[in-house]
Amino acid sequence: MEITLEATNRDKTGSAESRRLRSTGFIPAVMYGLGSEPESLLINAREFNNALKTEAGSNVILNVNVGKDSIPALAREIQRHAFKDEIVHVDLIRIDLSQTVEADVQVNFLGTPLGVKEEGGVVQTVNNTISITALPTSIPSSIDIDISELNVGDNVSVGFGASFNNISNYATGLALEGTTNDYFTVDAMLKYDLSDLFTIGKLEPFVGIGPGWTWVGDYQDGLTGNVSAGVNYWFNDVFGLTLMAEAKHNYDNVGGATQIDEGGTMRYSAMFSVKFGGTDTDGDGIYDEHDNCPEVPGLEEFDGCPDTDSDGIQDSEDDCPMVAGLAEYNGCPDTDGDGISDNKDRCPNVAGLAKMGGCPDTDSDGIEDSKDACPTVAGPRGNRGCPWPDTDGDSVVDKDDECPEVPGTVANNGCPEGPSEEEMKMITELSRDIQFAFGSASFTDGTPPVLDNIVSIILKYPDASFSVEGHTDSVGTKEFNQGLSQRRADAVVDYLSSKEVSSERLSGVGFGENNPIDTNVSATGRSNNRRVEILFVK
Repeated sequence: MEITLEATNRDKTGSAESRRLRSTGFIPAVMYGLGSEPESLLINAREFNNALKTEAGSNVILNVNVGKDSIPALAREIQRHAFKDEIVHVDLIRIDLSQTVEADVQVNFLGTPLGVKEEGGVVQTVNNTISITALPTSIPSSIDIDISELNVGDNVSVGFGASFNNISNYATGLALEGTTNDYFTVDAMLKYDLSDLFTIGKLEPFVGIGPGWTWVGDYQDGLTGNVSAGVNYWFNDVFGLTLMAEAKHNYDNVGGATQIDEGGTMRYSAMFSVKFGGTDTDGDGIYDEHDNCPEVPGLEEFDGCPDTDSDGIQDSEDDCPMVAGLAEYNGCPDTDGDGISDNKDRCPNVAGLAKMGGCPDTDSDGIEDSKDACPTVAGPRGNRGCPWPDTDGDSVVDKDDECPEVPGTVANNGCPEGPSEEEMKMITELSRDIQFAFGSASFTDGTPPVLDNIVSIILKYPDASFSVEGHTDSVGTKEFNQGLSQRRADAVVDYLSSKEVSSERLSGVGFGENNPIDTNVSATGRSNNRRVEILFVK
């Protein structure tokens, strides 16, 4: 099943921002996987909760729409509030619908086992989920297992009985005149106890089959075949009452040819019964008085108590009675051999660390691999185990970088402390267009717009300082040129200060004719030497 989920990129992070987002009906989320960088998102809380209510549950395929992109994903981890019925964060993993993924599927055990209803057994569930690997579109919502036919076991018993009677008639109309004859029968019976199949109060029903031998007075004896049915009622562990109906088939004439021919007879009996040896409620061959677990079949070596998994540790002392294990782990196995028994190991099939609950931490960053978006590269918990990106390569990670796309300094939170080389080149080019009236510190008409462009660059760096240097050619006296260069430098400083550039960040100095950049012999050279330079002071 696939559900479309709308999402938007999330710019701000932190617990306060997350609480604010949840109060407006959104859930903070991170999507990772398939080699892509983790992406912080916002998803609609109601849409996501409705997706979880579908038949697929937490394994529903989510088509996450981010801008113009639709990305298939699964919910890898859903974090809920400690006591509120509220989702606080979701981890989404990108998937390829053509590639298999690993998912946990709920196992539903259906029915009540016969061994519980009729034999007093106990069902112990080791795990109610199973990890499967399948294509995302083939992940089942759950797996149902019918356990209603499970039982502890059946039993068969063998009995031997004798009957002594006195009769005067062998059949209707065939009484022997003036005689009374003794009737003896000895029967062997294979008896099947039906109490494992059904019970009638305290009555124990049974059926039986077997041969017998009959003697009638001084007359002929003969072989019989017997089929019986009856019930036992035990007053205590030793004495009881047995009621039985028995059909007997004669295979030989009894009393001669003129007496009783081959055929069948019925016998109805009411007998007192005596148990020799004792009661064995669970049928394990150990009498109850010596059986520490009289209602559950067990082993003699454990005084009648069971060892279901046959690991040499009786169930009452076995922490994992349904799975064979080791004595050092109280009967539990350690499948991955990491020294943590499976019942305490959250990753029983992969060797891990005790501090991680038995799960691995490949990159040793303190985050187990299943919760680590970058399991092979160490990273902080705040970024799901991945290193924080540093887009501009200035050694200040993006989350702390106030200028993540422009190289800066650590001291200035990742922002440059002054204009870039390109910007300083631009200031230099603009400075060449700063013009003054002849022999004066007054700007020509075209100069203020030039200075305004310089101001727009300087204002981007509120903590940067700048030096304004004035220069002249060699025409005139040195004293005049020195004073003129200083006045022109001060004029530029005053203009910049009038445009919200703090005067504390500016200094003006005149160098007169002392620092020419060209010859003073030609007019062009002298023009180049008459200049104002604006420098960034680091």
